[in-house]
Amino acid sequence: MITFDLRTYANLFQGLEDQDSTFALIEAENSSEVEFGKVPSAKLDDDELEALTKRIRRMSEFADTLGLSTSQALLKPRIASPPQTRGEWRILLEAIYAELKGKLFLYVPDHRAKFYERPAPPWAVAPFFASASADMQSAGSCFATGQSTACVFHLMRVLEHGLRSLAAATGVLMGSYDSASWGDLIGAIQSEIKKMQTGGRPTAAGEKQFFSDAAAQFGNFKDAWRNYVSHARGPCSEVDALKLLNDVPHFMAHLATRLQE
Repeated sequence: MITFDLRTYANLFQGLEDQDSTFALIEAENSSEVEFGKVPSAKLDDDELEALTKRIRRMSEFADTLGLSTSQALLKPRIASPPQTRGEWRILLEAIYAELKGKLFLYVPDHRAKFYERPAPPWAVAPFFASASADMQSAGSCFATGQSTACVFHLMRVLEHGLRSLAAATGVLMGSYDSASWGDLIGAIQSEIKKMQTGGRPTAAGEKQFFSDAAAQFGNFKDAWRNYVSHARGPCSEVDALKLLNDVPHFMAHLATRLQE
């Protein structure tokens, strides 16, 4: 997805309309000097020509960013050879406007825009679970674009990295964690924790409590959200997604105090 500040392009298009007015005004002033039936040239002075060249360059960059290939093909040569008449200028404008008709633009409200890709703290998970970063960014992007259920789905994928690390830390032996269900992993983790609680396995201070609390929290996530989105039980609301966008990275940060990938 391409992102840009709308104000930049609003100013660009205002400048294009201003340039059109400039061409019209100058051609009107020059029309008395032109033979009947001929099109008057703009006869721009040096400053006006410099401004026109800059606008065409910005138009070319805009067309390149949005993949407006026809417009780009028309604009690029005009940087070195600016249009001489309003008619030539209008061809460039109309090419851009025609190609924009096939483009879809999404508006992201202010309260969701800051979540797009979510690369920075307090939502980043890269410092402690780097493999979960892509899903964390996708979760933020989905929320920003109004896809709350997809956001929750990606957050459950983020949590799975933590669940696998917890399984490894508690000594769960289950072949491949990738193919194990959340229920199987949590059950196996709880079995290992019981061994710790009965003295069947030595543990560091506070380790049993940490593992037990973490396993319980994963159980809550599974019952409340993971099964809900994975088995298509219904859509998630924006409120649900926003809560999890804050809860999940904080929980992953808590896991990272004792776990690692």
